[in-house]
Amino acid sequence: MDLFSCGCIKALNSHVQALIGACPFVQLAATTLGLALLCCVSLALVRRGFKILFTRKFQLDKFGEWAVVTGATDGIGKALVIQMAKKGMKIFLISRNEERLRQTEQDLQAAVPALRGVKSFAVDFSEGSTESLFQKLDAALKNLDVGILVNNVGVSYPHAMFYDELDLETLDQLINVNVRSTLVTTRVLYPGMVSRRRGAIICVGSGASEIASDPLYCAYSATKGAAEAFCRSLQPECASKNILVQCHVPLLVTTKLSKMRKTNLMTPSTEKYAKAAVAAIENGSLRGPTTISPYCVHRCIIWLSNAVPRRIWEAAYLPRCLSIRKRALKKKEQQAEAKKDM
Repeated sequence: MDLFSCGCIKALNSHVQALIGACPFVQLAATTLGLALLCCVSLALVRRGFKILFTRKFQLDKFGEWAVVTGATDGIGKALVIQMAKKGMKIFLISRNEERLRQTEQDLQAAVPALRGVKSFAVDFSEGSTESLFQKLDAALKNLDVGILVNNVGVSYPHAMFYDELDLETLDQLINVNVRSTLVTTRVLYPGMVSRRRGAIICVGSGASEIASDPLYCAYSATKGAAEAFCRSLQPECASKNILVQCHVPLLVTTKLSKMRKTNLMTPSTEKYAKAAVAAIENGSLRGPTTISPYCVHRCIIWLSNAVPRRIWEAAYLPRCLSIRKRALKKKEQQAEAKKDM
């Protein structure tokens, strides 16, 4: 989430200045924290350089012929399929809307003239039993040499809200779309990867579960945190089978889900983020860290949120979330009044 918007920096700065002025020890701690941050960033850059120079890259098409991407018709998912198609992968699109799947197929063919192949399948992860969902996906993906699975589909809150304001329908969608979809789709494709002894399982989680706290989005953070825990525990099973496991944890990207439209340093375009995500897969390690934030600025924000005292983070971040809630409720009231006048 964008730490540097909506007055967060001003709030953070005022709290830090108050603490520093009150106690010399705090001044020393702040200096130490600054030096630690500088060292962390420097080491990250050096490590990245060594990875680029000396780590053997995975070639995406060596995992297998097909890349399966859920939530592939918009946002990060759509950007990822374009980047992977450019790397020589055949693409299998999964989304709930048949019409948008057809449109995405056309967009993909236009963006990648040398596209090796594309298929699609419409399924709504929020509906049906786990067994019926498994059977549908298994029938659609049967006999395909699937090398890469990207569990990307996800839903969030309509807007920031307190947990007691969250309706049960939204809660059900969060669990089914953010958690069940990942577990079921992976369960469908995992045996094939094991038998072929190659593959990559990529889960798109969220930085919301990695930052110090994400108030007014707690259920969303919890369901996205499930992907991180799943990947962390799945990796030991997969490493000896030559299967790469990663959980990508982006913060804000210009997508409909994030409701962000303008790009900036903290909020990259979907294309820029997708390129970083593909590079993270190519530079992956079978036994390396599973939780990865491909975009370097997001990594720094996540680190910073956990480095500063929690009360300082929440003093800066909670007002931002409350402001989002206030604006959303005001907009709802205006829309309700407009309907009455019609």
